[in-house]
Amino acid sequence: MKLVLLHPDGSTEGADPRDLPREVLAQVHAPAPLLRVIREKCADCCAGQLAEVRRCTAVRCALWPYRMGRNPFSTRRGNPAPLRKNPRLRPGFFEQGSEALSAPAGGSRPQNVTP
Repeated sequence: MKLVLLHPDGSTEGADPRDLPREVLAQVHAPAPLLRVIREKCADCCAGQLAEVRRCTAVRCALWPYRMGRNPFSTRRGNPAPLRKNPRLRPGFFEQGSEALSAPAGGSRPQNVTP
């Protein structure tokens, strides 16, 4: 099974990965979590320099919000920002002070959270 198709007019087209057997796809790409794949693509775009991934200013790139290997829209793992509009949260939850929200549980790296 071919991964790149050659058309009679000389143009090429990549095969649809959904139509490929897993064994063929796994020979070219190892299965990996999607956020890791996105971060690896960002590193590829930045010539392998992870510091440049952090500094990336291509804010219109569809991958930019995910470049740090995290989903900023997730409501899991200490990212309370998407929860602010949740009417089921008790009143005053985010007014408890930034100290309570600045570090994830069990971690010391500060988060940029504005209550």
